Parts: sequence; C-alpha cells; structure tokens
Amino acid sequence: MLWRTLCDDTANYEFPVIVQDYFDKVISIWRTQCQSVNRRLFGTVLVENGTEEYKTLVHQGLRLVNGDIEPQNCEVRKLISKNPTFSKSAHEVSFSDGEDVVFVPVYEDSDPKKVVHIPFPYKIGCSQASDSSLRLVIAVPANVPDSECRWISTKMFPALLKWLRFIDPKKVVRKTNSLVDLEEYSKRYQRLKENFGRQLVEKWTERTDPKKFVFEDCGIATYLLELWRKRCFTPNKFADLGCGNGLLVYLLNKEGVNGVGIDLRKRKIWSEQLSDTNLIEAAVDPSKESTCVPDDVDFLIGNHTDELTPWIPVMAARRHCGFFVLPCCPFNFHGKYVSRPGDTGSQYDSFLKFVREVCQRLGFVVEEDRLSIPSTKRLCYMGSIPPEGLVPNIEEVIEELTSGSKNDFVPRSKTEQVRNCLNVPKDTRLNLTRFFFAKLLEKDDTVKDGWRCGGAIEIGELAALLTQEQKQLMKQQCGGLQTFLRNQHQVFKV
Repeated sequence: MLWRTLCDDTANYEFPVIVQDYFDKVISIWRTQCQSVNRRLFGTVLVENGTEEYKTLVHQGLRLVNGDIEPQNCEVRKLISKNPTFSKSAHEVSFSDGEDVVFVPVYEDSDPKKVVHIPFPYKIGCSQASDSSLRLVIAVPANVPDSECRWISTKMFPALLKWLRFIDPKKVVRKTNSLVDLEEYSKRYQRLKENFGRQLVEKWTERTDPKKFVFEDCGIATYLLELWRKRCFTPNKFADLGCGNGLLVYLLNKEGVNGVGIDLRKRKIWSEQLSDTNLIEAAVDPSKESTCVPDDVDFLIGNHTDELTPWIPVMAARRHCGFFVLPCCPFNFHGKYVSRPGDTGSQYDSFLKFVREVCQRLGFVVEEDRLSIPSTKRLCYMGSIPPEGLVPNIEEVIEELTSGSKNDFVPRSKTEQVRNCLNVPKDTRLNLTRFFFAKLLEKDDTVKDGWRCGGAIEIGELAALLTQEQKQLMKQQCGGLQTFLRNQHQVFKV
C-alpha cells in the first residue's frame, strides 16, 4: 500500500528525551482512550489475543492493507459507540511496522453512515528530531483525498501532538470503568438516559444545571448496576448518604434495587418529581453506632458526601457490609483535610490516599476505578468484605482512626450556603473585574470601529496573577475563578 504524509509537527522539550518512551505512551493512550477525541465513541474493549475472533480480525485487517506488512505487537480492539445507530460490529486492528504503528478498521457493515471511527487505514510515526525534540507524523493511503481526512488533521493530530508534548512517560494512566463490562455499561447508560434522564431534565425544578446532575447520576447508577450484575450481587437495601437531589436513589429504584436516600435538607424535586422514592430528611451522625440509617441496609453509597466520606467505611464496617464512595471535597474525621507530612502530589491526591488507607485499616478489599461522568472528581473506591472478614478488633481500629473525634462531628448547616461568587464583597468584585479587564486590553492593541478589542488569556494565567488572599476567596466559591468571570458576562466571555 502506498502512503502519503498527512500531518507532521515537532514537539520540543527543555531536556533530552527518548523517542520510544514517549511514542509508546502516546500509542497506548490512543488505543485505550481515543474516545476522549472521538466523541462518537464510548470506549474500546480489547479482544483477547489468540482467540478465533482475534485471528479472524487480524487476517481481515492485513488483507485490507494488501498483506504487505509483517505485523508485530498486534492488538485488536472493539469500538463501542455511544449511539446505537452506528455499526454494532466495529473493530480496529493495530500493529507495529518498523518505526510506525498501523491502524486498520474492520467493519461488518459497509454503510459509510454507520462508521463510528476512522474509515480507512492510517499510521502514526514518531522519530527523534534532536536530543530534545520529537517529530510526530500521521500518514494515510495515497488514494484517500484530503476532504476525507479533515477530522484527523483538525482533531486527532492536535490531540496526539499535545499528548506527546505534555505526557509523563512514567505516569500510569488511570483506566475508566475498568471494573465493569464497557459494552453492557454503554447499553444500560443509553437506556437510563432515554427512559428517565431526558424527562428529568425537561421537568427540572432545582437551580442547578440539570444536564450535569441528571446525566452524572445516570452514569453512577449505571456503574453500580453493572458492577453488581457482573458480581452476581444485589443489595437487599442500600442507603445513599447525603443523597442531595435523590436522583441516584430514584434511578436505582427504577431498575429494581431497593434502597433509601438520606439528606439533612429536603429538595423541591423530592415532592415534585420523586414522590414515590424513599427519601428521608435527617442528619446522619456517623460517630454514633446507632444512626438514622435503617437497620436492614446492607450497602452504603457516598456520592460526593464531603464530611461523611471518611466515615462511610467506618459505618460499613460496623454494619459488616460493602460500600461505594466517590470522594469530592477533602475532609478528615475532624473537619477540613490537611495534607500529611511526607505526602507528595496535590492535596486531593493526599486525601484519596487517606480514604484508601482508612478502608484498608478496617480490613476491606478496596478497588479503585474512574467513572465516565461529567465531573472533575471521578475516582471512586469500592469496598468489599474479604472471605476471612474484617479486622477482628474493629472498634479498637475505629477508635484509633477517629482518635477522639466522636464528639467533634458536626453536620453542615441545614441552610444552604450561597457560594456562587454572588456574595463576594462589591469592592473586591469591582477591583478584580477592572484588574482582569486591564490585563485583557494589554493582550492586543487592535482598534476596530473605534474600540480597543483586547485579547484572550488562559484562566490559569489570570489565576496566577491573584494574591494569596484573592486565591483563597476564589477557592471558597463553587466554580472558583471561572464562575466569577461568568458572572461578569457583560464584560467577559469565558
């Protein structure tokens, strides 16, 4: 097969680099995470090496490139689409060919409208341009016109080049939805979204963004249901602690799983749309052995539960049951979490490590995964009881972990605090607005129709200009600096 270069560019570094380390990492990310670029895809699933399906697909792939390649490091992945209208049997075969990696699509359906990914073979190459620079190239068959390659040129190649420039070859990439069957997850998610999600969005009564919260809870519900299905386990009764709007409880109930939601503040949506869902308005005090959680609950859920997050494994240990936590704002048993001496990385990384250690100290088998939901806090822990049981001296361990905090737990106020930047003092708001406005004007001197147009600036660059006091003020607001700028929509466009 004759190939032609479609895209090429150079990634420059401030230190010496080894091409194979970086290229292998980019190829690995592209094979496993191409859905981050191709929004038609939900993900990819590896076809096991050596199976009949694998052998057949490799043979078909080689035939499509005229069989003139000696494949090495061959990998076959099934492409899972978000939309069922696309081909249900779509695969991509990839293998090394010298210094390049060749990707060949294999579709059972010949209808071009049902093609979910790149419809023709392509290859990615990377070479050492200098000690501190790498050259990335994408080639396509010579007979494929540029008009059919626009997505590769405008979306795929810029993404690969960005990865090449900024990845850390030593860092392990966390997998998404690794504990569930991705294909089954995709089917159930689409069904929940269509059957329940859309009507909930249309009838939303809360002040929050319906699409974010509804589809996020559809994703979490799907994950739990698929995980339980895969493990042949269904709770007799679950409790979603700090359930908020109650959607997760509603969705799980609709799928036939019995359970309740508990939150210290009732939401309007409870009575207006979720009246048939068992939602309890009460404050959970996890420091007490007896709580408002029903006695027959045998699975605990903590979805962005903030102050309750480290307590949920403790409560589960006392009940001798499993749990699921999706940590968000960092809290320890006493209050706001502070990174411990010797911890590396961000405060959030330190907090995640702390939560995991709490689970392990109690004797739980802890599994980590990352959810595909519209949230920056996507890493979750699933705790289960091992065959030998939890630690025998459970109350001693709990006492040691909580270290005298039993009388310190205070649930948050029942009155919801407004933290959307509207309560920022007026003089501070005006001063910051003028400051940011001046910085944007400095970016470009262009005058159009008598007006100084100004320029654009990265939000991170603006954040770096803030004083420590201003940064702290922004951190205390939901959405931070971005929300502040959006609130001044008559001045800024974010």
